[in-house]
Amino acid sequence: MTENDLRKLSVEFSKLNIAVVGDVFLDKYTHGIVRGTSKETPVPLYEFEERIVVPGAAGNVACNFAALGASVHIIGFVGDDDDSRTLIMALKEQKVRTDSLIRLHSMPTNSYEKLIARAPNGKPQEVLLVQTRMPDDGAVKKARAKVVPSIKRFSESLDAVVVVDQVAHLCDESLLNFITAFCKRSQILSIGNSRHQIRLCKGFDVLVVNELEAAQATASRETTLNFRNLGNSLLPQVREAVLLTTGPDGMWFFEKKVRPVHHPSVAREIVDITGAGDTALAAYVCARLAELPPTEALFLGNAAAAIVIAKPGTATATLKEIAAFI
Repeated sequence: MTENDLRKLSVEFSKLNIAVVGDVFLDKYTHGIVRGTSKETPVPLYEFEERIVVPGAAGNVACNFAALGASVHIIGFVGDDDDSRTLIMALKEQKVRTDSLIRLHSMPTNSYEKLIARAPNGKPQEVLLVQTRMPDDGAVKKARAKVVPSIKRFSESLDAVVVVDQVAHLCDESLLNFITAFCKRSQILSIGNSRHQIRLCKGFDVLVVNELEAAQATASRETTLNFRNLGNSLLPQVREAVLLTTGPDGMWFFEKKVRPVHHPSVAREIVDITGAGDTALAAYVCARLAELPPTEALFLGNAAAAIVIAKPGTATATLKEIAAFI
C-alpha cells in the first residue's frame, strides 16, 4: 500500500458512519506473579502487578471501526456501576459515541476478567476466567425496547449497521428481523455476527462467523471441519455473502453463484487471538464501503487480524499499522 493509497483510504474511511448494536462488555486482564504457596491455606500466593481494562464484544468491534477512522455509534446496555463508568470512559477515549448506551440500574455491567499468572521470570499464562452473571430477561427486554428508536435516530446518516450478538442476547429474533428489514428499506449495509444465534440471523447482507460458530449453527459432526461446506450451508440465509474466519487457516469468502475465495493467514507472530475476528470484520466492512474490490477488502481484513494477534489482549489495528504491515 503506497502513501497515496493510504491517504485515499483514510479520507474514505473518515466519511463512514457505523452503528454497532449488541452485547457490550468490559474486558479485564489482571496480571500477577505466583510466589510460592500461602502460609495460611494450601493455595498459590498471587502477587498483583497490574490490571488492564478495554471494551470487549460489541465494544471491541466499535473500537476497531473507530481505529480505522470511521464515526461509530454503539447501541447496547450497561449497568449503573463503576464498570460502566470505566467502560464508557474507555470507549470515549477511542472516539466511540456512547450516548445510545442504555443503563440498567438493576444489573451489573457485563464483564470478563482473565487472571494471568507467571512464575518469576516465567511466561504469562491464563489461569482463571471470571464473568458477571448474565442479565435477567426482564432487564434485557427493557433495553431491547430502546434499541429501535436509537437506530432510527441515526438512519439518515448511517452506512452500515453491525450486529454483535455474544451471550447477553440483546438482539432477539424480533430485533434481528427489524434490523435487516430496516436496513434493506433504507439501503444501509447490514452485517450479522452471532456466537449462538447464527440461525436467527436471516436476511443480513453479510454474515461474519468463525469456524466453530458455523459448525455449531449447521450442526456439523465432521471431526475435520470442511470450510467450504460450512460457508455454503449458511449462504441461503443471507442476501449477499458469508465471511468465515478460520484462525490459522485465514479467511473464506462465500458469495451466491460465485466460487468461494480463500485468503490464507498472513500472521507473523501469535500472542493472543482474542478479538481478531472483530478486527477483520471492521477492516473488511470499511474497505467494502469504500468500494474496494472484494479480494482487496478481504486482504485488508486479513492483514488487520494479523496485526492484532501479535498484541496482548483485545486490541485494534489502525490504517497506518496495516499499511506498514503490507
